[in-house]
Amino acid sequence: YTLCDQFIPFEWTAYAGWNVDHYDIMHSTDGINFSSVATYTGSELLGEHTFITISNGIHYYYIQASSGSGSISNSNVQSLVVNYPSTPQFHYLSSASVTTDDTIDITVRTETNSVPHLYIFQRQNLFDPLLWETIGEVSGSSGNFVTFNDTEVSPQALSYSYRVILKNPCGYFIDTTNVGTTILLRGEDFQEEFYDTLFWSEYSNWDNGVDQYSLYRCIVTG
Repeated sequence: YTLCDQFIPFEWTAYAGWNVDHYDIMHSTDGINFSSVATYTGSELLGEHTFITISNGIHYYYIQASSGSGSISNSNVQSLVVNYPSTPQFHYLSSASVTTDDTIDITVRTETNSVPHLYIFQRQNLFDPLLWETIGEVSGSSGNFVTFNDTEVSPQALSYSYRVILKNPCGYFIDTTNVGTTILLRGEDFQEEFYDTLFWSEYSNWDNGVDQYSLYRCIVTG
């Protein structure tokens, strides 16, 4: 087995003694309970176990020859170590937040993983909501947070939606995060009445929604 392979190839010698109807590749993850994972005709001496779900650890195999009339013969047991890159147990877009007039920070909360994965940051097209455009990639993670700064935006005028696709070292896309949509703040100044009216778009999407919105004010003098 080679890292990132989705299958394990096998080769065996032909059984001699009676005519073989078929061969089964028998598989186990505990060395005790075996089941067939592939079947080949009696003339075939090459095969493979293609994984549906890969589990790391020791895998055990043997070849079973069957006559078709009840007779069977088993080969020796072969053990192989499978070490497929493990996927972070969680990856969640924790925030999409405006930080300056032309910058939005997108942050993903994830599990620290010894095998670096690629985090592909995407922004939703403003005119076609079905179209997502890749805006950057970050390899990680040595910590629990991965952040990307989107500087090709106008957050003073528009609200933006983001998502992150996770790609493992083998080149497979393994999951997509939730979508994060920024808050767009608007305001009206009623100087004669001595008050301002503010309204904003809803932030989305946290699993538990938004608990509260806090309003901050900065007074510029001079």
